[in-house]
Amino acid sequence: MQMKCALCICILILFPLLSGCGKRAAAELSDEASLPGTTEKDTEHTAEPAPENAALDKTETKKPEPLPEPSSKSEADDYFFGNGKVYDVIDAVTSQDVPDERQASELLHDRGFTEMPVTYDYSMDGRYLGEKEADSESSERHPMYQTFYISKSSEVWTVFIVNGRVYANPVSFNEQSDLQAQLIVSESGMIMSYDSEGGRFYLTEPNGTALIVKTVDRIDAEMLDVLTVEEIKKR
Repeated sequence: MQMKCALCICILILFPLLSGCGKRAAAELSDEASLPGTTEKDTEHTAEPAPENAALDKTETKKPEPLPEPSSKSEADDYFFGNGKVYDVIDAVTSQDVPDERQASELLHDRGFTEMPVTYDYSMDGRYLGEKEADSESSERHPMYQTFYISKSSEVWTVFIVNGRVYANPVSFNEQSDLQAQLIVSESGMIMSYDSEGGRFYLTEPNGTALIVKTVDRIDAEMLDVLTVEEIKKR
C-alpha cells in the first residue's frame, strides 16, 4: 500500500508501512510491558498554543473516546482506522501545537539531543522539500522534525517531533528485532502521525500488529542511554 503518511524508519515512521519485521509473535515484547521509568498513562490531545519557551510536553489525563470511521475515507483514513483506534484528526495548518524551527531546536536541545542537526522534510501545506536543517532563529513552522542520537552504548536512535509531541525510534533494536511489528518509544500510549497528502495529523492507538508502543515518562538523552537493545529485549 503506497501513501505518504509521515513516519517510517528513515524518512516517514510511526505506523510503518512495512511488512512485519519477523515471524515471532509480538507477545515477546507485549504492549502492556513497561520500560525503565515508564508510565501507564494514556492521554488526551488538547490544542494548546505552543509556548514561547518551547516546553511542548503535554499534560494529559483522560483518554478520549475513539472516533467512528467516516463513511467516505481517504487512503490515510483507511490505513489509520484499519490499524488501530483513531482519537483525533487535526488539520496541520490550523494546529496550534506545531512548533516553529526555533522551538523545535530548543526542545530537542533541552532534552540532550545536541550532537546532530535538527531537520525537517515538509512544509506546512504538505510539500516535500527534501531534508532541510532547521534554523534555531526561524519562526517558520513544519509538521515534523527529526534528529539522530547515538547513545553511550553506540546504538542509533531517531527522535521525532510530530505536532509538538516527541517520539523515539530505536533503529538499532528494530534492525535486529524479529518481532512482527516495529517498536516506537512514546510518552503516552497514543501516537501522533502526519499524512502529508491530506495535510492532517492522526492521533491513534495502533494495533500491536501495526506498531508496538512503549511508554516512558520523558524521552531525553539520559533515558535513551538506559534503553539499550538488551534492556528493551528484557521487557
